[in-house]
Amino acid sequence: MKIKTLSILLMILAVIIMPAVNADIAVESFSLDPETVLPGDEVSIDISVKNAGDDTIKNVVVALDLSDVPFAPVDSSNEKVINELEDRKHKDLHFRIRSLPGAEPSVYKIPVLMTYNGTTKTSMISVEVSADAALDVILDSSEIVKVGDQ
Repeated sequence: MKIKTLSILLMILAVIIMPAVNADIAVESFSLDPETVLPGDEVSIDISVKNAGDDTIKNVVVALDLSDVPFAPVDSSNEKVINELEDRKHKDLHFRIRSLPGAEPSVYKIPVLMTYNGTTKTSMISVEVSADAALDVILDSSEIVKVGDQ
């Protein structure tokens, strides 16, 4: 009985002593350059991450989850760390990725994982892979006709 009472008191004390974190992080906007890519091409992604809460948050890890899409990071990791993000402020992050040569033309949704204070939040961005237009002519038969011939 004493152990149960002590456990309840410790839980209540922990709730009272631990400050509530009032931070909310989100992808505010993103841009792509170029806006559409061909298979094998690189794309630069600029992501603006905003702390919409009232508290400063520290050690935010922002990662592009490329595990289910035909893209790979270029010249750096697919993760960036924001050491500190003050309340109501934003931070601009830059990523470079390459579409894999076998990427099919489609719009691909890429999850953006934002981890801080033991919490992970996911937002989505999209990248369009297009293909060069190809025109194939199939000739079933042909006749040569000269002007004046009938």
